[in-house]
Amino acid sequence: MQIAPAPWGSLAQIGGTLRDLDDVRGDRDGVWSRADSHAPSARFYENPLVNRIARFFDVGLSSGAAIAKLEAMVAGARAAFGGALTTLSPAELGSFQLFEAQKAIQLARLDRSPSELRDFFVDAAGKVEGGPDIPARRVFCQHLTPRGTPSGKVIVYSPYFQGTGRSAYEQARVLADKGHHVVLMDHQWVGHTIGDKRGGYDSGHGLARDVAAVCAKAAELGEVMLLGSSMGGAAALMAKHLNDTGKMKLEGRQMPVGVDAVLQAPYLGTTKSLLNATLRLASRIPFIKNLPLPAMGIPRFVFGTVPTLKTSQDAVLENAHACLSAITGADDHVGAATAEMKAAGKVLGRIVVIHGRQDPLASFQASKALVSALGESARLVTLDTKQHVFEHDSQFQSLAIDALHELARR
Repeated sequence: MQIAPAPWGSLAQIGGTLRDLDDVRGDRDGVWSRADSHAPSARFYENPLVNRIARFFDVGLSSGAAIAKLEAMVAGARAAFGGALTTLSPAELGSFQLFEAQKAIQLARLDRSPSELRDFFVDAAGKVEGGPDIPARRVFCQHLTPRGTPSGKVIVYSPYFQGTGRSAYEQARVLADKGHHVVLMDHQWVGHTIGDKRGGYDSGHGLARDVAAVCAKAAELGEVMLLGSSMGGAAALMAKHLNDTGKMKLEGRQMPVGVDAVLQAPYLGTTKSLLNATLRLASRIPFIKNLPLPAMGIPRFVFGTVPTLKTSQDAVLENAHACLSAITGADDHVGAATAEMKAAGKVLGRIVVIHGRQDPLASFQASKALVSALGESARLVTLDTKQHVFEHDSQFQSLAIDALHELARR
């Protein structure tokens, strides 16, 4: 069996990219074969591992024909835009040709040019005062430029575990259309960040340091605001708190003080359940806890056919993996940060937390307790849902957008 060359990633990624191309040339609804999303078989592909296997077989025994189709598409995009699709070089991205093909598709989906969706790296170095050493990293980011009347605001997006900056494209496009700069970052667990921990992360402080470094760079564009989701929301909150209290020590320019933040279902603690307790126990077993396993959709944290299919598709396109150690890897740092904020009873800037009271993964009660302790500094938007990831759910996408836009206008 022919193995896909490294610049093109895995055969499943090639197969998924072909599906994405068919969608953007079809109804552009973001779901591969939308007609199937209403059929009983659609639930089969909600599981990312099953979807990955299916896309592997889409390509067949040889990747040659599939790659040729994607190469022709990329060539057409280059000709249409009159040049390269990215300023980055193949030496900077391990699967460069796959990245270029996927970016060409997303430019069409977003109705943007390469100059409006810019790729760059942020050199993240520094540590938290009194915390563990944090390895330096090159954090991959994309900058979606504003349209309409510029607001002067720059929204930095910190994605959920197993998600990337691309996971928030739908929200980012709306925010950019409202005049905001949007900077989308990849965390360590998946994507293009260099110095990563495949399927996991080094520490909660490491996640926070990377968010702070991206915010410091983003401040060159305007006034920074934060949008974080799940574990990425916890990382954003930690970055804000550690920076505002003078504990975040970056090499070079520092993150601005007192940034406003909107957090979608932040992972400040685990919802109590038998499954979560079992996974937390397994996350402490030597060797097994650090084994990067393909995303399997366990525990389930996305609901509704379309949101679940889109999240599953993301996992295929990005070759997402997960280590069990990620479940408890940031507990101490998140707990210490939230305890300090509760004790202070306020924060610099403003925080809006959006959380479903039935969230099966991230504790709604932990969010509620933090917001209650922060008084006028924070506001909780309570939803009657078990949805944990809002990026792909049209019912809840606008809540963070509206909250950010409201904060930006004050």
